[in-house]
Amino acid sequence: MHQFTCHPFAEKPHFAEEMAKVAQTLWGDVAPNWGLDDWKADFAGLVTKSRIEQTFVAADAKGDFAGMAGLTSYDMHTRKDLFGWLASVYIKPQHRGLGLGTWLVAQVEAQAVAEGLKLLHLYTPDAAEFYARIGWQVLEETTYKGKPVTIMRKDFAAILAPKENNILPFKQKK
Repeated sequence: MHQFTCHPFAEKPHFAEEMAKVAQTLWGDVAPNWGLDDWKADFAGLVTKSRIEQTFVAADAKGDFAGMAGLTSYDMHTRKDLFGWLASVYIKPQHRGLGLGTWLVAQVEAQAVAEGLKLLHLYTPDAAEFYARIGWQVLEETTYKGKPVTIMRKDFAAILAPKENNILPFKQKK
């Protein structure tokens, strides 16, 4: 049986080195002038930022880094019109296919709702099918930094909509 725990990065800052290596390997082309120390500093900065700027990390049963997913204000410099992004989703290969990615994304979504965000966005070059399976909708296909990407969003407005008298109405049975 596989067992994982989820933590705000602030509780697991010793994961920064491994997270930085993952980020540089997977997303280094987005920030080509950044080195390993820049990525480490970026993750370390999450310890003191607001709750909208947060990364959640998963630890396996041994307490080792298993994956991450982040919530950030902006993730594409070309789309400053879109606020609230799911970012930096990564699961170590040996833990894939166990539902950990879905679970970490759900943690970020819950944080977004708790912060009052009505929409959350993401961009992906290759995982649109995964996100569609967990309720994300395609917003557009575009290019970013010379690569084709899919921008997706998830709408939380129905969850955040006030209910009259705080009562959810149900249909009457006939």
